[in-house]
Amino acid sequence: YGNDFMGGAAERSASAKPKESTIPYRPFDGTTSYGAEFSPKRGDRAEKVVRMGGPVSGGQFDGTTTYGMDFMGGAAERSASAKPKQSTIPYHPFDGTTSYGAEFSPKRGDRAEKVVRASGTVAGGPFDGTTTYGTDFMGGTAQRSASAKPNGDRAEKVVRASGPVSGGHFDGTTTYGNDFMGGAAERSASAKGPKDSTIPYRPFEGTTSYGAEFSPKRGDRAEKGDPDVGSCVRWTLRRNYDIRQ
Repeated sequence: YGNDFMGGAAERSASAKPKESTIPYRPFDGTTSYGAEFSPKRGDRAEKVVRMGGPVSGGQFDGTTTYGMDFMGGAAERSASAKPKQSTIPYHPFDGTTSYGAEFSPKRGDRAEKVVRASGTVAGGPFDGTTTYGTDFMGGTAQRSASAKPNGDRAEKVVRASGPVSGGHFDGTTTYGNDFMGGAAERSASAKGPKDSTIPYRPFEGTTSYGAEFSPKRGDRAEKGDPDVGSCVRWTLRRNYDIRQ
């Protein structure tokens, strides 16, 4: 591709800039209708309200409250006991007996007779785990089913003509490897273009219209101003507060 490529320069497209503009050139005017029609107004400042009994401005803080000053603590009289002076109920010691316990007379009924089955075993004998299933079961030997193997002649072993000889060492050669005959295919024709090219050969030119028409400019450097000491102190205090939080 590098040997057969013949570079060429295409024609440059025409600029899309209009030749004559119908809009006349005017400097930018940033004035808005809001700024032009807005008329600022200033109203009268509200008078400061000073309470008649308020503390004098500039004095030290006094934490005394009217509740603490006007409150006069006192001891109220103790209420009289609600115990009756004379009771109509005579005094008796506590008796926990209840009418249910006093009036209940336990009774004992007759014991139910033991039910003995007619064919049951005699009570008191040793445990006998023999069951009727084990007693009545009579084991027997069934005839063995006939084998499902066919009675015909045994199929002969199929031996491939090119298979390995029984008893020899393992031969990994396959029929694909033996029967495969490699061949070389014809090479495809080159996609090379025609010898006679209408585009003349020219060396590569990397210059762009942006680089050619760009004119660098250098403005004046802004003067270095002294920092505001107060703002630096406030920023440091705020930063230390955030770190502690």
